[in-house]
Amino acid sequence: MKIRLPLAQKLIPVKQKLIQFKQNLIPLKQNLISIKQNLIPLKQNLIQLKQNSKKPDIAIVGVGGLGSVACKMLARTVDNDFVLFDDDIVNISNLHRQILYTEADIGEKKVDAAVRRIHDINPKLSVTANAVKLTKSNLNKLDARVVLDCADNLKISYLLNRYCVKKKIPLIFATVAGDHGFVKVIDGDACLNCFYKQPREAENSGNIGVLNTAVTLASSIQLEMAMQILKGQPYEKSLISFDIYNLRITKIKVLQRKDCGVCR
Repeated sequence: MKIRLPLAQKLIPVKQKLIQFKQNLIPLKQNLISIKQNLIPLKQNLIQLKQNSKKPDIAIVGVGGLGSVACKMLARTVDNDFVLFDDDIVNISNLHRQILYTEADIGEKKVDAAVRRIHDINPKLSVTANAVKLTKSNLNKLDARVVLDCADNLKISYLLNRYCVKKKIPLIFATVAGDHGFVKVIDGDACLNCFYKQPREAENSGNIGVLNTAVTLASSIQLEMAMQILKGQPYEKSLISFDIYNLRITKIKVLQRKDCGVCR
């Protein structure tokens, strides 16, 4: 004759097994907590590594006339990271067109004075200063999403042109002399070598002087193009020529030279 046990008594072994199972889970939970705690510094390191390896959005080569205008406007209008390159110092004879600086900055490295002035305007911006002159041997320092050629020195411009074409980095060339200037995006089409004079033939601000209004206009066009590129928007591919005295702006279609040794 079978004796039927009450349901509660039948469940006792099941409950005991559940209790034992829960007890076995305790060390597993503790191990998971320990793993999570160990992962925290790893995540922090990865975040820091990502931040350190992130390309700056804009590289500005030359923080004289064109570059100082670019810095001043960027500090007031964007939150993009940017990096500066210039080995020169602030000189009183250039203050009329280098609007980022004052007489208090005379004798100081331009990049150092520029970073300080930028942070006076917007302390949250990430700006890196490089007090170096770019040459063939250190062009690898130039790593950004967009490069602004503000050097107003065609020897440096040709170096930037060759490097940026090779690395497929959009380069925005600008130069100003007297009351006129040129601006051109170089990115997959005609490069500087296709349309501009050799350095020994070209005018620049160093040999004929320059109006500060012309400098500001050229830099403004440069920056607008840079913002369009960074936002993935269509941008003007023509060579922009302007004469600020006669208030003329002309778009010139430039074709790649068949014999160009840089972009062909």
